[in-house]
Amino acid sequence: MTTLDDDNRRAPAGVTRTRCAECKKFAKLLTGETKCAACLGVLPLDLSAAKRGDR
Repeated sequence: MTTLDDDNRRAPAGVTRTRCAECKKFAKLLTGETKCAACLGVLPLDLSAAKRGDR
């Protein structure tokens, strides 16, 4: 569940752009991970409310 969003920014240390074992899409995965966040069932967090200050 430590998969990062797949965007065009530089990856942090220890993260590589690797093909997901299940869906075969490229994703930024930590060393040793084989599945992307979508295949693991992880939903992205909606942080827009936190930025506005809503509770």
